[in-house]
Amino acid sequence: MTTRNRRRGSVIVYTAIVMFVIVGFVGLAIDWGYMTWTAQKLQTTADAAALAGAQQVWWSQTDARTAAVLLGSKNEAGGKLVQLNPNAINDANGDVIIGHYDLTAQTFTATTNRQITNAVKVIARRTNGSLGGPLPLLFGPIFNKKNADVARYGIAVAIGGPAENSVIALNSTDPKSFYIYGNGYMDLGDGAAQVDSSSLSGATFQGTNLTFLAGQVNMVGAWDEKGNPELNPVDLNPHEPYVADPLALVPAPVPGSPMTPQQINPSGPALTTYEPGYYPKGLDLQDGDKVFLNPGVYILENGNPNKASLPAFAINGHAELTGYGVMIYIKFGSVIHNGTGDVHLTPPDSGVYKDIQFFQARDNTQPAQFNGTGLFTGESTDTDHSSGTMYFPAAKVTVGGTGDMYIDSIVADKIEVSGDGHKYITRGYAGRQGGDVVYLIE
Repeated sequence: MTTRNRRRGSVIVYTAIVMFVIVGFVGLAIDWGYMTWTAQKLQTTADAAALAGAQQVWWSQTDARTAAVLLGSKNEAGGKLVQLNPNAINDANGDVIIGHYDLTAQTFTATTNRQITNAVKVIARRTNGSLGGPLPLLFGPIFNKKNADVARYGIAVAIGGPAENSVIALNSTDPKSFYIYGNGYMDLGDGAAQVDSSSLSGATFQGTNLTFLAGQVNMVGAWDEKGNPELNPVDLNPHEPYVADPLALVPAPVPGSPMTPQQINPSGPALTTYEPGYYPKGLDLQDGDKVFLNPGVYILENGNPNKASLPAFAINGHAELTGYGVMIYIKFGSVIHNGTGDVHLTPPDSGVYKDIQFFQARDNTQPAQFNGTGLFTGESTDTDHSSGTMYFPAAKVTVGGTGDMYIDSIVADKIEVSGDGHKYITRGYAGRQGGDVVYLIE
């Protein structure tokens, strides 16, 4: 072989090597650009999905995950629609993570504690092990690199706080802690019911004629349906965290000297006005009685320390009770409302007992029965203005009868709903709270 031929062969080899290197660099540049472009798409998807989830996070963690997954599925990255795993167990390394973002420390912590969750983190991926798989490279296979892992995350925070529960059944074990049956009608608007019972039937809905309207029911245990009730519009969430009594720290009022008379019980049909104070013989209204309560705290007992079941608060017949800015404390005895007359009560609008209408002693387990046939509401001139919160932490509250009721909220050991009257729990009508304003934080 001549020198010229050897040089020509060397040039061909060098040229091949150079071309291979050039192709490699070009391929690397193209694949790098493709990865960068895909990463930008994943970033856009993660941000949008996090925002969609944060809009729901104060309201429903299930809805937050669903919204994030749905938004992700509308975006493409690397030739495929982005698939997000809803991550129901809330793994901190999952695709959709519910958590708390500390604005001061600028840290995100995965948690499902409904009292503090304020953020949603979304990791959009094209990686090994993700639902969409890794990103296939165009030139990578030349160098035995077929795929690449690309992922981006976004965190969105919701301004505000958790939507307050409209009703809370505090009993931790009862199989019918929250029980609606027969023709029972309860409307929470967008509000939520919390059932702390761990029983698989802690919330029980029985009958084909009941009506239950709510945004959601969150249960430590689960629910039971008997008689095929229509519950499709309600978001039923089993195995959710326990929620503590939100009024547990409200102090019980201390009785002073007994009032004179010692019982709220007018002697004739004329309207009788009473002042706040301690009534050791309670309130007893019968047919034709008309009572007006001036603003303040009314402490009631049933007058018989040996018979706890006797009522401290009783309304029967066509009796009428009105009181604005009042709180009724049931120290000893039960509550029975079976009257046909109207009741118009509003709670204090300030102070330690703000928004509380009835407060039964924490050691008083006697039931409260509101089974009237008249209207039970707030101001008589505005029937949609509700009465305040019914707080019976150790007792069952029954709301039945044929009369319509407008109540702000119920917090009780157990809650039972029946009767043809419509029971409106108005706290939920304030709408969904906390998630109306959201913004990206990372």
